Amino acid sequence: MKKSQKLLGLCLAVFLILSGGVTAYGADEISIYVDGNKLITDVPPIIMESRTMVPLSAVSEAVGCKVEWVAKDQEVLVYLPSGGEPMIMHINDPNVMIHRYNGDTGETTPVTVTIDAPPVIVNSRTMVPLGFVAETIGFKVNWDAASRSVYLYSALYDPPDNPPAITSDDEIKNAGLWLGVDNFPDKAILMDSQMNYAGAAAQTYSLDDGLLLLVIERLPAVAADTQAIKEAIAEYQGIAAANISISLDETLSAQYTYPAYLLSYQTGSNEDLKYHFELYMQTDEWDFRVQAAAAADAADEYREDIDSWFRNIEFTQP
Repeated sequence: MKKSQKLLGLCLAVFLILSGGVTAYGADEISIYVDGNKLITDVPPIIMESRTMVPLSAVSEAVGCKVEWVAKDQEVLVYLPSGGEPMIMHINDPNVMIHRYNGDTGETTPVTVTIDAPPVIVNSRTMVPLGFVAETIGFKVNWDAASRSVYLYSALYDPPDNPPAITSDDEIKNAGLWLGVDNFPDKAILMDSQMNYAGAAAQTYSLDDGLLLLVIERLPAVAADTQAIKEAIAEYQGIAAANISISLDETLSAQYTYPAYLLSYQTGSNEDLKYHFELYMQTDEWDFRVQAAAAADAADEYREDIDSWFRNIEFTQP
């Protein structure tokens, strides 16, 4: 296999900090903000089919909609603030009836659209996909993975600008507790260095033309246990959680004075088979994840080095 192909395959396996992977560990509650104001709901938002599901009644009230429930038909009618015919949804049915306005004719036309996550009932509340409903109403939707927050902005609201993402290696190291691999080879190439405004950061190093990638990630501390960590990795990598080995390493935990977990698993098959070895460490303010991902035919070559790298973590503080 060509080295470039191995590098591409390994890159696809890396958790990208701005894609949401960096916050996959843990079960933090999802927060919703409407024009800057936090929305309080009696049933918390949940993730289903990769979609944020929210109680329709609470969201509708916040954005100025009127909701009517037709029990005999398991039907929900959502009347938009602008008036006109309602949007029609049915429980467990992905087909939704909306009315589209034609600016040339001044008429509205009923259209059926299919959504990924149909409405469901949870704890006696109708849960609907937030993104679809908000955008149909006319709100802009932003998702911030680092804080697990959804921001809804109406057409008249002028949201403040978030501080720009930081991509400088030095800025990351000087923005709170950070760690490095003390004896990682100097010939390694820093491929990517990112940090968002919430402080979640990641750096990706390539060694030997991509035969091995080392990724260091930092995210705000979450209450993640071993099962939550395994399930998050399994979902992201598309593998069974049972195939992930994880254990609390008492020696490393004592060495770093923080809980330190070691993980190992495989992804891909045949020529695309890769071995992943990870150190996951929980500090007071941040959680750190150091991942070494190697092509299968090169894993044995690096195994001893990976163990040494995990034993030689160096913390830095601005």
